[in-house]
Amino acid sequence: MIVDPKPKSKAFDWISTQMKKGEKLEFERLGNWVIAGSGNYEKTQIDGRYRESCNTYRGAITCEHHKTESLTPQFTRCRKFDCETCFPAAASEKARDIEQKLLSFKESAMDKGIDIGNYASIVLTYKAPLTHLKTYDAFKKLRRKAGSILKSNELLGGVIINHAWVLKCGHCNRKLAECQCEQTKLKATINHHFHAIGFGFLTHSKEFQKRNPGWVYVNHGRRKSLHETLFYCLSHCALWRKPDGKLYPAYAYFGWLSSRKCRIVDIKTSWRAVRCGQCKKELREITDGLSVSGDLPFFPDNTSLKTKAKKLGIAIEGKTPKKIKLEIQKRVVNNQNFNCSLDESRVRFGNLVKYRIVSIAYEIADVQDLRILINQLRAYRKRDRKRAIELAKLALKATGEYG
Repeated sequence: MIVDPKPKSKAFDWISTQMKKGEKLEFERLGNWVIAGSGNYEKTQIDGRYRESCNTYRGAITCEHHKTESLTPQFTRCRKFDCETCFPAAASEKARDIEQKLLSFKESAMDKGIDIGNYASIVLTYKAPLTHLKTYDAFKKLRRKAGSILKSNELLGGVIINHAWVLKCGHCNRKLAECQCEQTKLKATINHHFHAIGFGFLTHSKEFQKRNPGWVYVNHGRRKSLHETLFYCLSHCALWRKPDGKLYPAYAYFGWLSSRKCRIVDIKTSWRAVRCGQCKKELREITDGLSVSGDLPFFPDNTSLKTKAKKLGIAIEGKTPKKIKLEIQKRVVNNQNFNCSLDESRVRFGNLVKYRIVSIAYEIADVQDLRILINQLRAYRKRDRKRAIELAKLALKATGEYG
């Protein structure tokens, strides 16, 4: 996969762009583990997608007052993590769900007068051979141990996302953030670690390693956007494929975010209109006045392969049905030359576009226990900080640089 321009911190835009181009991330194979977007070859389309309609054009929407500025093509997504073209939609949707739970937990704590602080983003690595990845049962034990270690080192709880690979540049072999190449060629190199995003504190890294030999962590602190952090982690997460082709989740909650401690109390479903970025009016479907050109993706119907090929301008003479189907699929996925434009003089509008929103409310079980734990952690941190200051003063006095 060649990436231009370099993604830097714009993870969401970068991965969405690669999806639209039909780009595929190369990765080193490891047992039954697959990386998000690698394709479900065993069960569905031979190009790795779940459905023939994945990532295909199905219409466009716009605002009545800002027709050109708000013109937005609509594509069909299956929202499966291992679909080559739809995995960013799956990652974004799941990131929203996890973000909602994390923020709901914090809000519930604040309603009870408990300040749990801001979330932290932590990378936790087990420095040992990859034998714990040979079976899913062995991996689950390791993930539970990782959660227990984080809890015992003063992290209240959060979500753990599994990564079996790290993204590097294929030219310079550096990590994505360190690459200076004009064009970054992405590859996923085996390097197992966990991303933990949650609330609380962590002991100093040296103290952490004394308590937990073989484990190391890097605290990346708080990111600008919780959703973008979660999205980035989920966009190249590691998933275990079961014999029936289905996947185990790549994430798990731990500590006070587990289902036993953070319980669902209410689920509400509502519908939200898509609004114009200019005037905030609702967007509507376009029924007339729309022109599409280039490598035209299409919404599949019940017509024959020959008719579909004709719509896309694909020659069929002397080609087998299998080859025709492959060319159709290739054209649908590789739609980077797709263009959508509007003739404002003859535009006609259809229905308002609305999306279903599922809102889940959570409550914290054993609130008093959480309050006591927070007070204890703060007392420990105050004591440790005081002790660190005293030791620093003694060290400076010994060198004659203090007092």
